[in-house]
Amino acid sequence: HRSGAYAQLDTGRTRLALYERAAMGGTLGWELRGPGPEHAAFELGFKVPDVDAAVEAFVAAGADVVTAPTDRPWGQRTAYLADPDGNLVELAEDSTPAAD
Repeated sequence: HRSGAYAQLDTGRTRLALYERAAMGGTLGWELRGPGPEHAAFELGFKVPDVDAAVEAFVAAGADVVTAPTDRPWGQRTAYLADPDGNLVELAEDSTPAAD
């Protein structure tokens, strides 16, 4: 990524992404620093066809919304949730990138 705060390895079927803690906190709107979803050391991300429907399903299964579905400038609609154990989960749907 241009900022240097994000990198990913894409094998074609799987993607491993690394995101600087401060940059991730900026995306979420809070500082990441300790236990609990707002202080997560990692996130588990899933690409889904419909973020809004997936959020509803996750909430029905016991997850809490951390960040509501949001259109991001990099061309995805994302939402962040905390699972019942407090782990941070990202749901992402491809969309149209914002114009520069």
